[in-house]
Amino acid sequence: MKKFITAQLTKSGFRKLLKQLSEHTALSYPEIAKRSGVHFTTIYNGLRPTPADDRKQVRVSTVRKLADGLGFQITLRGNYVNLHPERAQRKVSPARDSLESFGKEIADLLRSLGYKQVSRKERYRIRELIRLMLKT
Repeated sequence: MKKFITAQLTKSGFRKLLKQLSEHTALSYPEIAKRSGVHFTTIYNGLRPTPADDRKQVRVSTVRKLADGLGFQITLRGNYVNLHPERAQRKVSPARDSLESFGKEIADLLRSLGYKQVSRKERYRIRELIRLMLKT
């Protein structure tokens, strides 16, 4: 499977992009339209071949909306667009910070003691406090 999808910002390129997105995500065209928030008639018109498809331009906002809705990152290069899977969908390496899991345990402990939710910022502060305690 390719790491990214490339297409030209013309109607024929948009058709190619939709076919590759459908293969990559294993979604039907109506489901792609529903998840991305693009009206299905836009998808249908992009799939329907007409004369002069190579000259008709597709709006960047349409491609951007498709990419955002399906979890792809968009890169524009002239008249070409590349779609990369978002970083959130890629494998995430184990905790970079050795104290991160310890900070999460403390956050869980605080939640069990009555705090409703501990934010990311508060977990960061907890890790910093632990570092300070370990230095002294």
